[in-house]
Amino acid sequence: MNVCLLALCISLSGDPVQDRWLSEDKFMHFFASFAATTMAAASARTLGADASTSVWIGAGVGMGLGVAKEVRDLYHPAGHPSWRDLAWDAAGVGAGAWVASQAR
Repeated sequence: MNVCLLALCISLSGDPVQDRWLSEDKFMHFFASFAATTMAAASARTLGADASTSVWIGAGVGMGLGVAKEVRDLYHPAGHPSWRDLAWDAAGVGAGAWVASQAR
């Protein structure tokens, strides 16, 4: 409970224009990474990879897409790369990898 309160306080502090920990964008990063991870893992499994390998493939694809998005933001004039976006990408990849590892 204390950790949740601390996370809430951190997310609400600071300039609202700045990159916040909790926002619609962060949840989109989470779910896009989750979806990419689970779909890539399912595709790898369908193509004959074993369970463990398919999870690693899914995680690689999910995180690779997240990193590619932030590198694009780095070089795009209107983009703004964010370590917080990458953290939410990693959380989505972790959740997706866990779900993919539960599949039989």
